[in-house]
Amino acid sequence: MDFVSSKPFEYFEEEFDKFPYGLTRSYDVARRTENLGKNRYQGIYAYDETRVEVNGGDSDYINANFIDGYKKRNAYIASLGPMAKQMGDFSVFWNMIWQQKVETVVMVTNLDEEGKTKCEKYWPEIGATKLYGQVSVHMMTEEVFAEFTRRTLKIAKGKSIRTLHHLHFTAWPDKGIPEDVTAILELRHRVLKQQKQLEGPILVHCRYIIILVCDSAGLYVST
Repeated sequence: MDFVSSKPFEYFEEEFDKFPYGLTRSYDVARRTENLGKNRYQGIYAYDETRVEVNGGDSDYINANFIDGYKKRNAYIASLGPMAKQMGDFSVFWNMIWQQKVETVVMVTNLDEEGKTKCEKYWPEIGATKLYGQVSVHMMTEEVFAEFTRRTLKIAKGKSIRTLHHLHFTAWPDKGIPEDVTAILELRHRVLKQQKQLEGPILVHCRYIIILVCDSAGLYVST
């Protein structure tokens, strides 16, 4: 905090401008004919080197990448916000969660804004169970707060059952940033508070894809 306080705003602007812009690595798999329809936007593709491979479907491609944390390799998965046009019945999304042993999903987009669909609902209603491919998802609890909603789900495949924590940050506007940093810090606290048993990555998604996930600062930055 002392370091941050000692620097002028222009310093951080200059540091931010140093980030590379656009596609900087190969993305050949994303551009294969059978995978083009799985990308919601042109120019936003999963890199070959860091993409998440999902087994069990007609293709192992999903628009999602691993991101290293400050102390841990592949600490996060940055994913495209689920839409039926790209993900069908969402089974590929839930297969990814199961195969990568994800225990926490951080969603930083609303389902609808200004009459437009930003992301589709890929989980069942409270108390209901829905089958996504071979993964059964049961919505146990849902707690609505001023700036986020916390959901607890039970996911199962065969005889194996796991708990999934879904933290939905509702105060992040499309094409903007939250007005109050306190809400982001509270979200960070909630994420870090979740008990981890499987040591899988945290899955983060917004409408497009998460551009940067920085766990050294505990921030989730979306487009």
